[in-house]
Amino acid sequence: MPVPGVPPLPIFDLPKSPLLPAPVLELPKAELPSYEVMVFPATPPPPASVGKPRAKKSQETKEEPPQPKPPKIPPISTEVTKVQIPVLNIEVPVPRAEIVSTAMTTSAVSVGAALAATSIFKRLVSAFKPVIKTVVKKVQKMRGKKVLSFGRQRLEQRRHRRQRKDFLA
Repeated sequence: MPVPGVPPLPIFDLPKSPLLPAPVLELPKAELPSYEVMVFPATPPPPASVGKPRAKKSQETKEEPPQPKPPKIPPISTEVTKVQIPVLNIEVPVPRAEIVSTAMTTSAVSVGAALAATSIFKRLVSAFKPVIKTVVKKVQKMRGKKVLSFGRQRLEQRRHRRQRKDFLA
């Protein structure tokens, strides 16, 4: 159903795509890996069984390979206690209470000191900034340089930027 006031969309006749032949792919070729025994002068020659196919042993004389030894678990330090997790039945090593409380106290003191130093530094800056500005102005007057207010400094910076833009453009 056409909508009133909307012109109909044009219909384009697109050409059919050309038929392309299927690409011919050759089967990949691979070289089988080979192993050449390397004998270095500092090492003894390899045993005679290396490089020769092994004779199959009968099932009766089949020996089991030696089992690896279980790894040695180092003993837990006396500074660590174990906590049993009830649902999972897992023992988790946890440092002693003295070590945890020392670490907690140290971190709390360092954070508190950092926050206190930050607030003190901000107050000192706000207190000394007018003093430093008046000293700088007096030194500039003594040297005979022109003392600009903050607004005049900003205006000169803008003029300088505008001149650089015109020069670069």
